Amino acid sequence: MRLHVSLGVRPYQRVKRDRVGDWIGTTIGLFCTGLCGHSLWRGLNALRWPATTGRVLEATIDRSRHGGFSSGRYEPRVRYEYEVAGRRYIGDRLTFGLLALRSSVYAAEKLFRQKPGDAIRVHYDPRRPERAVLRPGTTFMTFWVLGIGLVFLVSSLASIGVSVK
Repeated sequence: MRLHVSLGVRPYQRVKRDRVGDWIGTTIGLFCTGLCGHSLWRGLNALRWPATTGRVLEATIDRSRHGGFSSGRYEPRVRYEYEVAGRRYIGDRLTFGLLALRSSVYAAEKLFRQKPGDAIRVHYDPRRPERAVLRPGTTFMTFWVLGIGLVFLVSSLASIGVSVK
């Protein structure tokens, strides 16, 4: 007499997975790649912008006091004025991309040690001169978060593709 025990699963049958985690991973990946991809594109585009001389109005370092991603981080803030084609503009962008720093010393170095009234080089968009930046390009953190976002996106989409088949 042969005894056959069935667990309700056929050999080589794929077990359906809970895809909620895959969709959350895809959402995180899309958010990170979208945000950082846009910053990267704008920063690289700004490398071709013309520059003019401006003047620092204000340079401070803000420490985040609220919860979330940037809690306990320092962020350099700068306001400057510049002139294009006889028209005066005020800008506040230091660079494109993510710039939340753990050290107040490093944040101060990012401000180029400029004081109000100092002359600075301002890069501006020739099509929209009100759009300006002090350091064209982007930050290392932008590349890092973009890479993490791509890992989330690719692995989640691959997992969704495997579980749908």
